Amino acid sequence: EILRCLVGSEMCIRDRVTILSNPVKDALVIMGLHNAETIDVRLFDNTGRLVMQGSQSRMDISSLSPGLYILQVNGKILKVIKD
Repeated sequence: EILRCLVGSEMCIRDRVTILSNPVKDALVIMGLHNAETIDVRLFDNTGRLVMQGSQSRMDISSLSPGLYILQVNGKILKVIKD
């Protein structure tokens, strides 16, 4: 869970970053980024090699082999299973 607070304010916004439908078949859709000003998305294979990078909440992963991947979204780490 990402927690961001406005400076000088007691109001906090909680963004719960999740993946729509995991295992993923073709399109990786990241949910819960509504309040994020910038999006930094990186996808790593199970050896730690960077396989995709972007700034969108949707990635086409249809060309990737099935298996386990690690998704980094604005510093948060999620596991992704590609079908």
